[in-house]
Amino acid sequence: MTMNRFPMSRAVVLVSLSSLVACSSYPNDGAECPASVCSSHGTCTWKATFPTCACAPGYEGVVCGQCALGFHRVNDGSCVEDATCAAGSCGDDGTCSIVGGRRVCACAPSKAGVACSDCRAGYSPVPDAGCELDSTCTPRTCANGGACTADAGRVSCQCPTGFAGAFCEQSTQSCAERNPAGAGLPRVELLLLGHVQRRRRARHLCL
Repeated sequence: MTMNRFPMSRAVVLVSLSSLVACSSYPNDGAECPASVCSSHGTCTWKATFPTCACAPGYEGVVCGQCALGFHRVNDGSCVEDATCAAGSCGDDGTCSIVGGRRVCACAPSKAGVACSDCRAGYSPVPDAGCELDSTCTPRTCANGGACTADAGRVSCQCPTGFAGAFCEQSTQSCAERNPAGAGLPRVELLLLGHVQRRRRARHLCL
């Protein structure tokens, strides 16, 4: 005698049992799952039958695959905290800005270097006077192997292939051409305002 008006078939019973077995195979809430589920940038635990990621600082997203606000991705694929501009970041002759999370200095025309602490090509250091425009050829007047000539107190540079500018300090090559091993790395293009020339000039940074 059946207990139900509509007896279950053997197939229905087997399906029901298999569902129970499948459900019982899920780990308990709080059980750990592989860190690779969270892109190796977070802790993975089971919650309501689903793997859940608690991302490490600097990462966000369902599987911790994105950089959090205030962080940026670097060449090895990790996320690092954005740089900040502080007093003196670019010395006394530069303006600091943050581009793509990185600190960038826009130097005065006579200065160069990461923190605008060096004299630009074509300029020489003068004690207590900063950097002055060369009036005669020096070993550093023309950058990147340029040939220097001087006439009536004015210098000029003949630049080799791949370089341009008054003192051959500007590369005309792409980042990939300059650094084949790093082909594909991002290039940040900045428009810097020359204070003396009062014109815009483009500077390319390979990061």
